[in-house]
Amino acid sequence: MVGIAVLVVIIDQGTKLLARRTLPLHQFVPVLDSWLGLRRTYTLPPAFADNEPLTTTVAILAIIALFLIVWRGAWGQGSAVVGLGIVLGGALSSLFDQFYLGASTAFLFLRLGTSGPIETNLSLVAVIAGTIVLAVAAGMGRLPRDSIGPTLPRRRIRPTV
Repeated sequence: MVGIAVLVVIIDQGTKLLARRTLPLHQFVPVLDSWLGLRRTYTLPPAFADNEPLTTTVAILAIIALFLIVWRGAWGQGSAVVGLGIVLGGALSSLFDQFYLGASTAFLFLRLGTSGPIETNLSLVAVIAGTIVLAVAAGMGRLPRDSIGPTLPRRRIRPTV
C-alpha cells in the first residue's frame, strides 16, 4: 500500500512539474476538440475553492467505502489495499502542494455540456479512482461470519446406547 501511495505521489508531482515547465498559464491546449484539454491554473485549498461540493461528496463516498470494507472484512483483498494506496497517494500529493506551494497546479481541463469546466490534476483523479476501487472492493468483500452463520451444516450427534 505504501509503495502504491508513493508511486501516485511521484506521478502526480512529476506531471505537475511538467505542466508548470511546459504549459503557458491560462492558455488552453486542446486534446479532444474543446471539451478535453490541458490548461495550467493554480487552485486554492478545497476549503476556499469553488468545487467544495465535489470534494465533500468524494470524502463522504470514501468514508462509506472504508466503513463497508471494515464491516465486510475485505482487508484481505488486494483490490482494497490498492484502492486505499491510490486514495492515500492522491491525498498526500494534494497536501504536499497545499503546504509547499500554497496552491495546487491544475492542468487537466474537461467541459461536459453547459455545466462549467472542471479543472483538476491527477491527485484528485487518483482520489476519485481509488474511492471507486474501494467501493467495488467493499461490494465484493466477504461478509462477517456472525451475520451469515456457519459455512457447514451442523451434524446431528446421535447418542450411543
